[in-house]
Amino acid sequence: MHEYHWFAVFTDYEGRQEDVPIRSHDPGVPHCIVLTRRHIGAFIKVIAIPVRNDGAHGDPSTMVTESKVAKGPPRCYALAVEGNVAVGGTLRGMYRYSGGKEGRSIARWYKERKPFKKELLVQGPASLMSQYIVKADDVGHQIVFEVTPIRNDGLYGQVEQFHTAEVRY
Repeated sequence: MHEYHWFAVFTDYEGRQEDVPIRSHDPGVPHCIVLTRRHIGAFIKVIAIPVRNDGAHGDPSTMVTESKVAKGPPRCYALAVEGNVAVGGTLRGMYRYSGGKEGRSIARWYKERKPFKKELLVQGPASLMSQYIVKADDVGHQIVFEVTPIRNDGLYGQVEQFHTAEVRY
């Protein structure tokens, strides 16, 4: 068995280092941590201390990553649409974002009829386009909520979509 101590190692502009402790996200799995945007720009250091069954500690081993934690690519996930998929119903599109600080992600609402004929209904900044009101000419189509994730530095991520059931009266 081992005891693990995790740190984010930040270096200031004068070269001074600060070790900021990182807690394991699950005490039952102390050899795993979750990195977040707080860790971007830091090296990760772990000190592993062997522990015998009788509780005696051995000599610690220290390991540090060769590179700093970098931003992940912009990504949207857990897309969902809530609301009544019927004429006059209000649909609300939701998603979660990861990959650095979110910029001006784009949301689009489409209506789609099989076989994959899509018609754009409305698009704009995701922060403003989270709702769509179902219209009579949407009957017989699925409504599609689509998000293009964009990081604040302008990097685009992969487009993701959520399809509703077919619109009814």
